[in-house]
Amino acid sequence: MKKSYLLIFVFLLCTVSLALAMGGGGGSASSKTYRGFEGKITDENGKALKGVDVTLLAVDPAVAEGTKEAPESDSKKNLSSITGSNGRYRFIAVRPGFYRVRYSSNGYQTLEKLMEFKRGGKDAVMNIKLHEVGADTSTASSSQH
Repeated sequence: MKKSYLLIFVFLLCTVSLALAMGGGGGSASSKTYRGFEGKITDENGKALKGVDVTLLAVDPAVAEGTKEAPESDSKKNLSSITGSNGRYRFIAVRPGFYRVRYSSNGYQTLEKLMEFKRGGKDAVMNIKLHEVGADTSTASSSQH
């Protein structure tokens, strides 16, 4: 009888551990930890750009603050997306930290922004206007909400 109680206890312990490891902690923890990130990419005339590669490259906080020179770090946090026909992109869950956000597309100048994503709060929104290669970049712009 004692053996069956021990077996049931071990089974329940394993089940709970597995559920927590797979993110089954009620859902509220992940929504407080991660933020969404979205926006729209257009050309100089406001036309939506399809197929723009949007990449979030994790950056060491010391690099972001300018106290250390180093390449991107923690590739497990790097994310990538491509805009649809409406020029929109969206990341559902971005881990907290500093990121170099890179917008690139053939025929357009690559644009990079340094951003910090903090725990919880509202989703970050970054609307970007890309300029064709060879165009005047003095008016490059972005809007963040």
